Amino acid sequence: MDSLASPSDRRLAPWLHYTPAMARQRGFTLVELMIVVAIIGVLAGISVYAYGRYLKKARASEVPEVFGSFQMAEEAFNAENGVYLGAAGGEDDFHPAALVANDRQLVDPRPAYWTQLRLRLAKRALYCQYSASAGVAGDATNVGAIGAPLYNNVPPTSDWFYLKAQCDFDASNALNATFAQRGDQSAIVKQNEGL
Repeated sequence: MDSLASPSDRRLAPWLHYTPAMARQRGFTLVELMIVVAIIGVLAGISVYAYGRYLKKARASEVPEVFGSFQMAEEAFNAENGVYLGAAGGEDDFHPAALVANDRQLVDPRPAYWTQLRLRLAKRALYCQYSASAGVAGDATNVGAIGAPLYNNVPPTSDWFYLKAQCDFDASNALNATFAQRGDQSAIVKQNEGL
């Protein structure tokens, strides 16, 4: 009896075969395509934002590295000369002199105090500007606006130095990211980081 069945009944999976009722359903509707485009747009927007944050964090990662090099150079200078060395112009005497948004600036030519410190940096170009302020015990003359809170607005009781970095991660010179670190501590204080 089974041999008398029609050929369409003998197919293993008849729902996979083309039937005239399915001829009307070809492709996607306009609404379906618009939903897919909207989803892709949202995902693209999220990924662009996340990539921007990733770039900022990558650029900000140079600060601890440069601060570490500065600390080693300051300690070596202090061991040889008995004092720490800071920039002649205080905490706002930055190098590289120009701050360009999201672009690196060449380290050379170096300021005189970087040469005196024998500061060695792994990078030849930096995203941020750097400065060092230094002084002797009880003298807060060179402690600037960023340095005063680092020492609780009290003159340091021993020879001291602190480091300051300024970075423009958002192409807005009005509000730059600022990093500071005391020479006797490993913590980095961050302001307006925007990450």
